[in-house]
Amino acid sequence: MARHSLDLTLDPVGDAVVRGCWERLHAAGLASPHGHASTSNRPHVTLAAAATMSADLAAQAGAAVEPLLPVPVELGEPATFAGRALVLHLPVVVPEELRTVVDGVRRAAQDPRADEPWAPHVTLVARLALEDLPRALAVVEEEPPGAVVLAGLTWWDPQARTVTRLVGPDAGRVEHHP
Repeated sequence: MARHSLDLTLDPVGDAVVRGCWERLHAAGLASPHGHASTSNRPHVTLAAAATMSADLAAQAGAAVEPLLPVPVELGEPATFAGRALVLHLPVVVPEELRTVVDGVRRAAQDPRADEPWAPHVTLVARLALEDLPRALAVVEEEPPGAVVLAGLTWWDPQARTVTRLVGPDAGRVEHHP
């Protein structure tokens, strides 16, 4: 079952930096989000995810996060999450105040991982084979992303197939994804 998500989005400069990394990975023959054409496919940091989420909860999350945005953050060195396949990502160093707000939102959203520490990150490759890891790391390390700005918050509703911009540029705008 697809999950609802609340995602922090990057400002245009940070968005372009991450998309550039996606493009370089794609050019190197590695599967990155670069080839995914949907407008819902944008660099982001997932704040919370859950099987269900109400519009009221999404609005409350927006109200809690809005005073903290925009916020400059540092992207760390490339790292991986292990699972069925590796997930190559850039850890995001966020201010403690944002981390505290996110912890509350995750609990309110009944995120199944709410009891675990939040691991803010930007995904570069979602399904990376172990043998491709050295090549992927070399591509990312050629032009390390550095600092970006978290500038907005969106809500992905998989049942309605919509992205609602809750905070930031175009707040209130709803994008439909058939």
